[in-house]
Amino acid sequence: MLKIDRMTTTADLLKLTSVNQDIFVDLNQKDAEIISGGCKLVEITNKTKYDITHVLDGKQYLMKPGEKWYFAAPNGYISFDTDGRDNYKQDKSYTLNNEGKYKFEDNNYTPENPYDLDLYIA
Repeated sequence: MLKIDRMTTTADLLKLTSVNQDIFVDLNQKDAEIISGGCKLVEITNKTKYDITHVLDGKQYLMKPGEKWYFAAPNGYISFDTDGRDNYKQDKSYTLNNEGKYKFEDNNYTPENPYDLDLYIA
């Protein structure tokens, strides 16, 4: 605690304020992953017409079409089925980047199959 008495000069107060601002600036410049406890912070949007079940760091989620979710995941490891049909299963996996924005969309590399989807950087 700062105790101010008659002997505290303006220069002393400015010096203390400067030190506190330096600490604040240092904290603001820390990597978000460290501040967030080591989690990767990601946003995922489902831009398909399918319900998408995916597993993020071992926990399963079901995203409805049009939903946008925010996740804090320690590893950012995601796996999902790349085929929108219930009777087909084709798993794919990625490791997501910190602070990333992603979207499930119809894929752009198998136009002959309208059920195929993938995860893209938004």
